[in-house]
Amino acid sequence: MPETISKQSFPDTPAGWAARWAVEIAAARKEATSWWEKAEKIIKRYLDERESDDKESKLGLFHADVDMMAALLLSKTPQVDVSRRFADSNDDVARVASEMLERMLNTDIEKGSDNAEEAAKEAQQDHALAGLGNNRLRYEMGDTEKVAEVPATELAPAVPATEKRPNERVAIDHVYWKDQLWSPCRKFTDLR
Repeated sequence: MPETISKQSFPDTPAGWAARWAVEIAAARKEATSWWEKAEKIIKRYLDERESDDKESKLGLFHADVDMMAALLLSKTPQVDVSRRFADSNDDVARVASEMLERMLNTDIEKGSDNAEEAAKEAQQDHALAGLGNNRLRYEMGDTEKVAEVPATELAPAVPATEKRPNERVAIDHVYWKDQLWSPCRKFTDLR
C-alpha cells in the first residue's frame, strides 16, 4: 500500500471512490493501531482490570489523579464571552448585539435539556486517558413555518412573505476516541 495516496490513482467513478476510501481507511487504521493499543492499556490501568489473579488491594493513584483533574477542569459550566472586535464607545448597536448573543449562548449552554456538559465531561475523560477528546457540533434544522407578508406603513417598508424555522438547534455529540480516523500526516494542515 503506498504511503501517499493521490486522487489521480483512482478513477472518478463510484467504484473508484470506494477503492480510494478503502485504501485511506486501511492506512489510517494502520497508523492508529499502536496508539489504540497503548490507550487500551491506559484505560485498563485506570479501571484496574489486571491480567493476573493477584487482586490484592492497591491504592489507585492514577484513577484518583484523573478524577481530580476532571473535577478541577470541569467544576462548573463554561461561560461564553462575546466581545466586540473594536471597542468603539459610540457603537451601541454592536455592544447590545454582543450582549444579547452572549446571554443567548450562555442560556443555551446552561439548559438542563442539552447534553453539552455531559459531552464535555466525556471528551475530557477521553483526553485524560487516551490523549484525544472530541465533540462534534451537529445542526438540526426544524420544520419550517410560513410567515405572512407585512404591508408597508409610513414608518417601515413592506416585508415580503418568508419562512422561519422556530425549532432549529445545534446538538453536541461526543465522539469516542476510537471511533474516528484521519489520514496519516505529520500535522493536521496536511490532511487529505
